[in-house]
Amino acid sequence: MLETRAHCLQYVVVSLNWLNLGCPISPPPSACVGSHLSDGQHDMLERLEGLIHHFWKAPDISFDELGRAAEKLANLCNASFDLSAVSEFDHQDLQNFLDVVSTKVDPYGPKYGKCVSGSCDISCSSEHKGDTVPSPDVEPWQPETLPARVPLANTVSKEVFADRIKWKLGPLFDPLPFLSDPVVHSAFKRPDVLRTPESGWPRMARAQVRCKRSELLQLAQKWDDLGACRLVTCDSVRRDEAVGIFAINKDQQYDHLIVNPIDINSRQFSYTNFTKTLAPGALICLLRLEDHENLVSSSDDLCEFYYTFKVSEDRAVRNAIGMAFDSSEICHLKCFDSKWHGQKLYICLGMLAMGDGLAVEIAQQSHFNLLQ
Repeated sequence: MLETRAHCLQYVVVSLNWLNLGCPISPPPSACVGSHLSDGQHDMLERLEGLIHHFWKAPDISFDELGRAAEKLANLCNASFDLSAVSEFDHQDLQNFLDVVSTKVDPYGPKYGKCVSGSCDISCSSEHKGDTVPSPDVEPWQPETLPARVPLANTVSKEVFADRIKWKLGPLFDPLPFLSDPVVHSAFKRPDVLRTPESGWPRMARAQVRCKRSELLQLAQKWDDLGACRLVTCDSVRRDEAVGIFAINKDQQYDHLIVNPIDINSRQFSYTNFTKTLAPGALICLLRLEDHENLVSSSDDLCEFYYTFKVSEDRAVRNAIGMAFDSSEICHLKCFDSKWHGQKLYICLGMLAMGDGLAVEIAQQSHFNLLQ
């Protein structure tokens, strides 16, 4: 144990020194073994040893306790172990490889993560191939320079399965009385208030519905039971503005459902006001406690927060999911109207959606004013 703790301290010191010195290729004499240590450096080593000892004594945590970070951490660790096992993989190869990954891999593309190194090509969406200029300081990465394949599983964009979407609450909260900003108040009721001129619309790939028809029908049934499902005829919504959906990991049992309105978000002005009052979690690191003080905080999330918001019919239509259904497939839903017999219909999410470009502003503004 003592030897392991000593090695851990060495790695921590080397890593912090390397970062503090600006990531040099070789260390200066003062950072080499055997150089003189000041009293302040001795104190810092003792403090680091204490932190390592505290970490060492911490009990094991289960996979479930990591929540949505568990799957990402596991995949990252597996990829790191695989990379470290490739002895020919040097620092320069890794730097070039990471540069390509960060600039060319489309995290929402269907092929993301199938293979990230080796003799195969990096999987990129067709919209991004060849349109990124590498940094002048980095040599273009060549797949043949890497001797082995290291798979990296996709944890960003997942297929939607109805049983993995936890949905127990319906839209019960009307935020309108608490939307004090006139722009947000108006745009909440009529999303087109923020629409930009068509001449300035960017060209976007159509959002994907990463869900089987049977799964979407199960979700629609859940929403309908809670009064959160809406239907709209396909010819009343621009096909390129129908939204996609995908899931991201929540924990071992459940996923978050994310609406992907990439087209319509790109065609509306961005507006943030109360969003600026959100405090970044990193600010907690700036707290300083006296020796006699302890910090007690709550980090509980509000359960299904967005899904409890009532929305206008126009905003529900904004959430039309781009998978067309015959009226005969969804006529059993309570939200179905007999006037739609024989028509093609979209299922709409009749509540505030994660992915809506104004959702954070609406939620934060109403929450802030309600608490105030």
